[in-house]
Amino acid sequence: MLALRSKRLLRAAVPSCLAASLCSTTYAQFEDHGAPPGESATFTAISADGSTLIGRTFMGQTNVGPVCWTRELGFVDLTSSTGALPEIIDVSDDGQRILGDVFLTEALMWDPSGARIDLGVLGPTSLSWPRVISGDGMTVAGGVSGGSLPVAGFIWTAAGGLVDLGNLGGDQVSVRDINRDGSVVVGLATDATGRKRAFRWTPATGMVDLGGLTSGDHWADSVSADGEEIAGGFVDANGTLSTFWWSRQAGFVSHAPFQPNSTGLPTLSADGSTVIGNEAVLSSSRAFRWSQADGYQWIDVPGWQDSIATGVSADGSVVSGVLRSGPLFTAGFRWTAATGAVVLPDFGIPGTFANAVSADGTIAGATSHPGGTVRAVRWTASGEIGGRVCTPGVPNSTGSSGRLTLEGSNSIELGALTLAASNLPPGAFGYFLASRAPDRVTTIPGSVGVLCLGGPIGRFVGPGQIVQADTSGRLSITIDPATLPSPTGPVLPSFGETWYFQAWHRDAQPAATSNFTDSVTVRIY
Repeated sequence: MLALRSKRLLRAAVPSCLAASLCSTTYAQFEDHGAPPGESATFTAISADGSTLIGRTFMGQTNVGPVCWTRELGFVDLTSSTGALPEIIDVSDDGQRILGDVFLTEALMWDPSGARIDLGVLGPTSLSWPRVISGDGMTVAGGVSGGSLPVAGFIWTAAGGLVDLGNLGGDQVSVRDINRDGSVVVGLATDATGRKRAFRWTPATGMVDLGGLTSGDHWADSVSADGEEIAGGFVDANGTLSTFWWSRQAGFVSHAPFQPNSTGLPTLSADGSTVIGNEAVLSSSRAFRWSQADGYQWIDVPGWQDSIATGVSADGSVVSGVLRSGPLFTAGFRWTAATGAVVLPDFGIPGTFANAVSADGTIAGATSHPGGTVRAVRWTASGEIGGRVCTPGVPNSTGSSGRLTLEGSNSIELGALTLAASNLPPGAFGYFLASRAPDRVTTIPGSVGVLCLGGPIGRFVGPGQIVQADTSGRLSITIDPATLPSPTGPVLPSFGETWYFQAWHRDAQPAATSNFTDSVTVRIY
């Protein structure tokens, strides 16, 4: 389901500037995902559930190849078995299907481990290009051609093979998006007079011209998860490019005419409520957001020449994007109605790109690193980083299970990772544990909890690190991720090494005992 809300791939320039940063850190820290050794990396898309991030690696300006990243496997090379470098196009909502192609001749699909999934032959033609994959990962849509016109649209499933979408009387069809279950496809098709027409296709209706706008060109760019709403563009009677929002119930709503030569490419949130895009204003680009509830809104940040929207959360409440001031200075932003556009943190030098958004507003992208490379990163709305394991913990005397969070950043360069335990008995003393391995030990002398760590386990018990929960049941410490405890003394994690953290605390149920929170894992870079 191609949409910037979770995964439209941007072909942005590789950030390379290493001058003094123009960015200000006014948002929660980020999770550094690093890059393969000796390379740089950028994330260009994220699955709706946030489990799988896809992008590419490079050395200088040389493309090394496409990759995906999961918490379990880290970076996985997706280079085609032919040795060619495929282009990664789309990812399913659960991250289990990754779509790509090689030079319009070979359609490819992978799972997050890098294993190839056979798509078979997408028709007998010499050229075929997959464009989108449905949110459930079961349907691929795209185009096929014999090497010259006509160009046809198709959908493909493992059960049904290739299905021609038909046409509107002309010789060109361009698929732009597909809904979550693959039952609705949208795009543009030419009619018998050569005009471009927005279409909506379903198995029941076939290809249908949306009509209802003008006698000029119009096209559909994005569709909601349920297929009931569409966003696109059209040329009005004055030759002005404008955007539209369409629903089966309300019909067309036109808004915010673009300036001439604008490249708006409007994108719809998964729930169909919100449209984002970009408008050329004089020599600058300005991001916009539109919804029925809020109307049309510009997204600007003082001091920056351009704002470029790149993604929108499933409910339309979070917009990601890139700020630009001249060719070398870029920063990422996150917009909400409550905060406006907030500059995302980086490593203190310009060259940050916020490229895509998951359903819950997690942002994926890249930022320049002081070592001269580019690191793939993600920013979360809550500031929490890492993945939750061994959860929930055994309920403590409050009736709730203790919950561990990692806040701040896992980057050694930034040197500030906060370990926080919540839902604890107020006033209880506790401390934090760390190890390189998970486990699940259910019988611990003097404890009713479950120990989720294995192997050599270190304890944060230095000065000020044994702490007492406040009246809300929270206790926390801030550590330097470059110095983690072990039974034999402090250790420096290797690049990309996975660590597991947990909190121990005193409890009474009703006799004096102890308990544990759940555990969180993160890679240290």
